Amino acid sequence: MKNRLSHGAACAFLLLANAVHGAPVKAPPRSNPIHAASEAAFEAASKAIDAQVAQQAAIDEHTRALWDLMAVLHYERRLHALIDSAAGANPGQRANAHYFIEHAGGGGVAQMVMILRSQIDAAQARALALAYATPVGQQALDGVRSAAVDAFNAGPQARLLAGAEQANRARMQEVLLGWADFALVQLAGTATARTAGYNAQLNDPARRGTVPPEPQPTGHAGIDRMMAASRSMVRDSALLAWRLDEELDRLGSADLLSPATMTSADAAARARRQVALMRAPSQAFIVSARAVVAASRAQLATNGVAAHDRLIAALHRAFDRRLAQLAKLEILQRRQYDIHDRMLAFASERPGQFIVTANGVEASDSAGRSRWLGMLGEMQDTLDQIVANSAPALP
Repeated sequence: MKNRLSHGAACAFLLLANAVHGAPVKAPPRSNPIHAASEAAFEAASKAIDAQVAQQAAIDEHTRALWDLMAVLHYERRLHALIDSAAGANPGQRANAHYFIEHAGGGGVAQMVMILRSQIDAAQARALALAYATPVGQQALDGVRSAAVDAFNAGPQARLLAGAEQANRARMQEVLLGWADFALVQLAGTATARTAGYNAQLNDPARRGTVPPEPQPTGHAGIDRMMAASRSMVRDSALLAWRLDEELDRLGSADLLSPATMTSADAAARARRQVALMRAPSQAFIVSARAVVAASRAQLATNGVAAHDRLIAALHRAFDRRLAQLAKLEILQRRQYDIHDRMLAFASERPGQFIVTANGVEASDSAGRSRWLGMLGEMQDTLDQIVANSAPALP
C-alpha cells in the first residue's frame, strides 16, 4: 500500500516547480526512481512502527493477563509460603521479606510476573485464571481435600501452574529476598534522613532546651527500633550539652572564685560546701546519661541482612563512641569539681591574698600566684575537654 500523504506531497512539489518556471502542469511520472525510493522508505518505517506497536500491545496484554491470574491465585499468600520454604534465608531476611510483601503494594507480585512471563503466555494465563476462579479452583488453592479437587489438581491447568512454579522456585525465592533487601535499604535511608532532620533541630542552638516532635515511624519494627535508639542517644547528647552549659553557668554565676569568697577562711569554706552540694547532682546526671545510652544501645540487634547489619554496625560504633565520651566526661566533671575544691582550699590558707580580675590574678606572693595560675590553666583545659566530649556522637 502506497503512502498517499508522501505521494501527494511529491506531486505538489513538482506542480509548484512547474508553475514557477511557467511550464505546463503535468502529473509526475509513476516511474520516477527518487519517488519510488522515498515511498519504499516510508512504507518500511510504517511497517516497523506498526510491528513495534503490535509487539508492545502483546506485551501489555500478556502482563495484564498475568496480573489478573495473580489476583485469582491470591499470590501474596503464595509468596509468604515461598519465603518460608527458602532454605538459604535466615530469620531476619524472612522477616523483612514478609514485611515488604505486606506493605510494598504488590511489589513482590510484580517480581513474580517478570519471572513467570517466560513460562506462561497470555492465553495460558487467561485459561488458568478462568480455571482457578471456579469454586473447585479456589478450593484447590485453599488446600481442600475432595475428589473434585483431586481431579482438578490432576488437570492440565494445575499441572501447568505447578510446573512453571517448580521450574522457577529457586529463582523466585532469590528474587524475593533480593527485592526485600533492596527495599530495606531504601526504607532505612528514609528513616535515617528523618532522624537526621530531627537531630539537626535538636542540636540547633536556637532551640536550646526544647525537643522537636518525633519523626514519623516507617512501620518496619526493626528499623524503627534502631532509629529510636539513635534518636534516644542524640536526644540524650543534646540534653546533656544543655545541662552542662547550665551547670557551667551556675559555676560562673555563683562567684565561687570571686574576691568575696576569698576574703576569709570562713568564706572560702562556705564556697567549698557550695561546690560539694553542686557536685552530687552533676555526677548523678552523667551516670544516668550513661545508663540511657547503654539502654538504647541494647535495643540494637543483628538482623542477618548485609545492608541492615551495616546500619546496625554504624549505630553500634556511634553508641560505643558516646559511651566512651560519657565515661571520660564523668572523669572530667569529677576533675573540675576537684580543681574548684583545691583552689578554694588553697585560698582559705591565704585569705585575702588573691584577687581575681578581668586581666587575671593579682597576688603579692609570687609562688602562690604561680600555683594559682597553674590551677586556673588546669581548669580551662578541663572545660575545653568537657565541651569537646559533650558534642553528639552521630552515626
